Amino acid sequence: MITPFLVFLFIPLIQGGKVSLPSLILVTGVVIAIIVLGKTYLFNMFSSEFNLSFSDVYNMQKENGLFASVFKEFEHQYCSLLMFIDSDFPYRYGTDYFLWLFKPLKLLKINETWVDSISYYNTYMLLGDWDSTIPPGFLGLAYINLGIVGIVAQSYVWGRVIRILDDIFTRKIKSSSTNLALIFTLYIVMFDLMWYALQNGDPAIIVQSNLPLIVLFAYFLLSKKIFLHRG
Repeated sequence: MITPFLVFLFIPLIQGGKVSLPSLILVTGVVIAIIVLGKTYLFNMFSSEFNLSFSDVYNMQKENGLFASVFKEFEHQYCSLLMFIDSDFPYRYGTDYFLWLFKPLKLLKINETWVDSISYYNTYMLLGDWDSTIPPGFLGLAYINLGIVGIVAQSYVWGRVIRILDDIFTRKIKSSSTNLALIFTLYIVMFDLMWYALQNGDPAIIVQSNLPLIVLFAYFLLSKKIFLHRG
């Protein structure tokens, strides 16, 4: 629900290099409202397990406080990292960087635990359930796999990849007169994918949830609908 509002800010930023203050205030307010009310009311109102009224939600938020409600939505990443540091769970030794390649084996009813991604491991560490409900986040992925070395190496590689992709797309957007709408759309999709990847931190889930977009992007490149070069 948040992504469309971020794109609303991102489009004028890429086109003109700045965002108007009213737009920034509006989107920030909407995003905070979605974070605060999203899971406690908007999502639960469609569930038969809950029967929440607006007064119930107001009392819940009043009890927790606005800032606590906002940070609570993102604390699982911090908790994952802290829990792993304070526990005796073994490192994953970089397996999660390529384990996502074996995700299709699930379709063949191969349910061995070695096929499961880091979200299963992280959820088990936090809740004791072998499920993929809690992803570790960007830093959790790096540290649980390779410790401090993983954080440094992963951050460097990720930064370089984003820089190269940004150079490619911004040059295309500013210089091309053909396929401009297609290139700009792909750039917005890339922005959303990168943002999601940073907060999720599970390559298997990232690839699985964005597979249609990845396949479409590969098709455009292979069919030469678009050409990408950095220079």
